[in-house]
Amino acid sequence: MTIKKILMGSLAVALASSTALAQTGRQLTTSPAPVDNGDGTTTTAIFDTFWDARCAGNVSVTVNTNLLPNAALAGAPAITVEETAAAIDAGLQRWNANPSSFIDMSVDNAAPVPFAFLDFINQANFEFDLGATTLAVSISTPLIADATFTAGLDIDGDGDSDVFDPEVEGLDVCTDVDGDGDIEYPAGDYAAGTILDNDVFFNSTVLWETTPTATGGADIDAVSTHEYGHSHGLTHSTINQISTEDGSQSTMFPSIATFSPVAEEAVRTPHTDDLAASAFIYQEGSDYQGPAALQSGDVRFTDAFSILEGTVTNGDGEPILSAAVSAINREGEVVAVTYSGEVTEQVVDLATGATLASSIDNSTFRLAVPAREVYTLNVESLDGNPVVPGSISAEALIAAGLGQTDFPEEGLSVRESNTESRIIIDRRVFALPARFSRPGSKSSRLDFVLNDETFVQNVDGATVLASIPNILQVPFGITDSFQFIELFDREAILASLDAGNVLTGLNAGTGTSVVTLSPVFSSIDLVTGTIDEATGEVTLGDTFYSGFDNVTGQTADLTNLDFKVPSVISRKLSSALKRDESLQVFMVASIDDIPAASDETGTIIPFISVSTTGPDNGTSLFTFNGGPAIPTTGIFGVPVNWEMELRFTEDSKRSSRRY
Repeated sequence: MTIKKILMGSLAVALASSTALAQTGRQLTTSPAPVDNGDGTTTTAIFDTFWDARCAGNVSVTVNTNLLPNAALAGAPAITVEETAAAIDAGLQRWNANPSSFIDMSVDNAAPVPFAFLDFINQANFEFDLGATTLAVSISTPLIADATFTAGLDIDGDGDSDVFDPEVEGLDVCTDVDGDGDIEYPAGDYAAGTILDNDVFFNSTVLWETTPTATGGADIDAVSTHEYGHSHGLTHSTINQISTEDGSQSTMFPSIATFSPVAEEAVRTPHTDDLAASAFIYQEGSDYQGPAALQSGDVRFTDAFSILEGTVTNGDGEPILSAAVSAINREGEVVAVTYSGEVTEQVVDLATGATLASSIDNSTFRLAVPAREVYTLNVESLDGNPVVPGSISAEALIAAGLGQTDFPEEGLSVRESNTESRIIIDRRVFALPARFSRPGSKSSRLDFVLNDETFVQNVDGATVLASIPNILQVPFGITDSFQFIELFDREAILASLDAGNVLTGLNAGTGTSVVTLSPVFSSIDLVTGTIDEATGEVTLGDTFYSGFDNVTGQTADLTNLDFKVPSVISRKLSSALKRDESLQVFMVASIDDIPAASDETGTIIPFISVSTTGPDNGTSLFTFNGGPAIPTTGIFGVPVNWEMELRFTEDSKRSSRRY
């Protein structure tokens, strides 16, 4: 089943500074029209979007009263303008409470507002049908080139000046100087990417509510909190699961379960990831005057956060764009995420329409995390699980076009290499406050080198469907245990090992039927066994490798399990298979202590993602309550294949490519 309704989009609408604020991999972008280079290519500039420091500390929002929530739905509960304004403002105040970010947004007015993308009235609007799968969208109008605003300039062409002289008015911040209901800008220089106006449009055909319920109505507070993150200039996050104990998402994850009050409540409050990304752009204490200057209750950004910096490259040293880099703290919580690389000018071949790889400026990531904590780092591709490139940024789409959104997930190890096959030890990083960090020191570099990997698997891809154990629970009386079993081609394994590769780990597509619960398996093991040629009966032998107990899976994503000493395991497996030609290799994911189907918690059984496009020769099996292994084809009539795979990389002793 589809467990999350597509939620919230973001769109930067281009308009034909002071110095630009801190740039991160978590910002929305904008671009002018492409420029023809006269050599068969075009160049398009790409700018991150942000509020100028003079405006960020006073962003006023107006609730458009032309149509209130649910007014277009017959029989739907009425929501007043006061309730609407309060719900939206509640989320804004949570963003504002971030002590290390100086952006300040608030609902200051409610009035009918004519539709316009650039009127210097930041409206919250419930007038328009946005389609079946979109709850809301945040639309910013940024500058697409550096500009100088002079006093008296009429930017939107309405006959009214939009720029004032700061010396005459005695202030140098954006505000409604003339009291006409829209915002005026102080004269001065403004950088490309500066947001001039932002409007948030909520879908008029959606059932809205002000208290989260399980009826499927969308919570105004949760949705608006997400959308006004985009209004800050933030793009989406990949965090749809925070930890073993907390399966909820960060506020800026691109979808939400509108049928889950717990999920909506979680989205209402910005996660550490969201707050760190906002603070990185709008750094408190980064100026001696104006909104960025420290005031009572503020915490200097460089005291509260550390900036972890590094690169993501492949084994050939080529930069990888838009790889998602995340930091995990000692409690196992995903604290923050950002994206690698930068493109300031996209160069396109007119003949093919393809973006040239030379467009990538670098592979650097800069990740803001709370200081004085120890972290491990992880990198994964934007392969669609759990987020597609199109929901991140223009740079992510460029990466997809260049084939850079399909590589195996991995952690940062002590000795990074594209052939990590000896001893793999996670690198632990102590995050110093940014003001004391030494970016130039060797120890501060956190450089990923993507592993070159091959796979033995039985599916080309997988689709997350309803939990198979849940479907079978009542008719089969599953009350004790359930095992997902995948049989692999022993000859393919031996061929890979004989070719000089090392079995480095296991992958499993994991999930759970509850959106706020992390999937936890009792164990995921590599097991050897036999198959009776006459009866087809499977006998699982001793666990060949059992180092993965109480495994927290990744919802709607592959869970990577790395062997710590893969070279030793590979030698033992090769020897075992060659000694006994009847020996088969299985991967087994176990769930113990399953609740009874009548139990109210009986729908939380974790599952392995499945595909119906794999082989139909019985490679996928299951057991329950300690019984015999049953092929999935015998139950469903069609091949139902578990998304499980074995990962191999070249033996580093044989490889000439070293980091």
